[in-house]
Amino acid sequence: MSSKRKLWKPWGDHPIVVFIFVVAALITIVVFLKGYLVNQNHLTVSIRVASEAGSSISNAKVILLYSEGAVSQYTDVNGTVTFSLSIDDPKGLRAVVETEKYQIYETQIQTMSNDIVNIRLEERKGSRADIILRVVDNETGAPISDAPITLVANGDIYKEVSDSDGFTQFTLDFPVEGKIDAEISVIAKEYRVENQIRTLLLGKLQYILLSPSSLIVQVPNIPTAVQAPVEMAASENNPPSLDGSGVEIAEEATGSGLRLIILKPDSRPWEGVYVEAYEQITDVNGNPVRGSRVRNGHINQQGLLDFDLSDGVFVICVDAGASPGYGWTDRDCIYNLDVSSGKLRSVKLQPGQLEVAIAGATGEPWQGIYYEVFTQKKDVSGNPVIDKRAASGHTDNAGIAYAILTPGLYTVSLDLRGYNWGNLPSGKGQLDIAIAKGQSNRINIRLGQLHIGLRDPSGQPATNVYMEVFTEKDDINGQHILADRVWDGRTDTGGFAKVDLTKGLYALKIGDNILYDIPIEEGTITETDGSSVAK
Repeated sequence: MSSKRKLWKPWGDHPIVVFIFVVAALITIVVFLKGYLVNQNHLTVSIRVASEAGSSISNAKVILLYSEGAVSQYTDVNGTVTFSLSIDDPKGLRAVVETEKYQIYETQIQTMSNDIVNIRLEERKGSRADIILRVVDNETGAPISDAPITLVANGDIYKEVSDSDGFTQFTLDFPVEGKIDAEISVIAKEYRVENQIRTLLLGKLQYILLSPSSLIVQVPNIPTAVQAPVEMAASENNPPSLDGSGVEIAEEATGSGLRLIILKPDSRPWEGVYVEAYEQITDVNGNPVRGSRVRNGHINQQGLLDFDLSDGVFVICVDAGASPGYGWTDRDCIYNLDVSSGKLRSVKLQPGQLEVAIAGATGEPWQGIYYEVFTQKKDVSGNPVIDKRAASGHTDNAGIAYAILTPGLYTVSLDLRGYNWGNLPSGKGQLDIAIAKGQSNRINIRLGQLHIGLRDPSGQPATNVYMEVFTEKDDINGQHILADRVWDGRTDTGGFAKVDLTKGLYALKIGDNILYDIPIEEGTITETDGSSVAK
C-alpha cells in the first residue's frame, strides 16, 4: 500500500510569510525615510556671540555655511541669532563671525536642533589680525581640500593648508586702512597658481576662486536670512498689510494703545528713529489729514515705541531719514490707525536693502566708486524712467555700496568706463531693481581688463607710446567706425598699459592704426600687441 509523502517547507520559504516580510520591510523603509525627510532635514540653530568676558556682542554678522549654500544674520541686543534650515547633511555646518573690533572667528558646528551654540570672541588689538580664506573651484564652487597656500605680505612668508571644507586661517599685520596686498600661490591637484598679487581685507571671510592657472580673491555674496512675518487674517478690525509698502498693521487682544515696531532689513531694531503721532481729521473734501500732535518719541533698543492713546483714529509719521525712497505709503504718513480700549494696535515697518558690488577683472574690490539710486515713474508711453534720487554714496573697502530703501522698484546709476553695463536707456545704470521688505538685493558688477603690450622694431619694450580706446558703432554701410573715446594713456617703462572696461567690443587706436573688435568679458583679461588679440 502506497502512501503520500507530505513535503515540508521552512517558514521562511512559505509564500505568505515571504509576502508579510516584504510588506513589513517596505513599511519600515517608508517610516525611516519619512522620519529622515521630516526631522533630519529641518534644523534650527541658535548661536550666541559674546566677548571673552561673557558680554553679549550685538550687530555681529554670523555666516552659516552648509552643503547647499550659505546664509547670514546679525546678532540682536542679546548677541543671538537663530537659523531655520532645510539641509541634507547637518554634520557639515560651519559658522563664521565678523565684527568691527573682534577677531574674525570660524568653527565647525556639531549640534542637535534647538541647542544653543556659544561663541566667544577675542578683542582685536594692534595691527595683528586673523583672516579666514576658503579655497573653492571658480567654476563649480566646490571646496578644495589639502591645498598648500603661500602668502607673501610685508616681506614675510606664511604657509597653511586648506582643511576638508577648503578653509584656512592666517594672521597678518594690517595697515590702518584695513587691507593688504599679498602675493598668493596655490599648488594643489590640477591647480598651479603662483605669485598672484591680490588684496586681502581685514575682518572679512574671503574666497580664493581657483582656476587651473589663475585665482581670484573676493568677498562671497551671502544672502541675509530674514524671519518671515506672522501672517494675520484680514478683518474689519485687522486690515491687511499695505501691499508692497513694508507696512504691517495688526490688532492684538491683549494690551492697549498704539505700538510702533521699526526694524532694519536684517531684522535688527532700528534704534533712535524719531516718530510722531497725530489725531486724524478730515479736510473739506473728506480726505484724512493730520490734526493735532498727541505723542512723539524715539524707537528703543528693542525696536519698539509705545504710545498710550485714548480711543480714536490716529496718524503715524516717521522721520524722513527712516523713510528712504518711496516712503512708507503713497501719502506722507500712515493713516487710519484705529485705537480702541482693551486692544493694542501695532504697526510694523521694515525696509529692504540694496547692495551694489563692483570688482575688477581679477576680483579686486573697486573702492570709492560713486553711485546714485533713484525712484522710478512712468513716461507718457508707460516706460519706466528715473524720478527722485533716494540714495547716493561710494563703495567701501570691500567694493560694496549699501542703501536702505522702502520696498519698490529702483534704478541704480553708476558711471563705469565703457559701454552701459545695465539696461538704462539714457546714461549708465540698471532699471527695475526690486527691493522687498526684510531682504537684501545685490547687484554684482564685474569688469574686464585690456592688457596692451608693445615692442619696438628691435623687439624691445615700446615705452611712452600714446594710445586710445574707443567704443564701436557701424556706419551706414555696416562698417565699424570709432564711437566714444573711453580711455587714453601711454605705455609704461615695460611697454605695458592696462585699462578696466565694461563688457563689449572695443577699438584700440595707436597712431594711424586701429584694431577693431577687441572683446572684453566680465572677469577676463584680454591681451593685445596692438595688431592681434589673445585671451
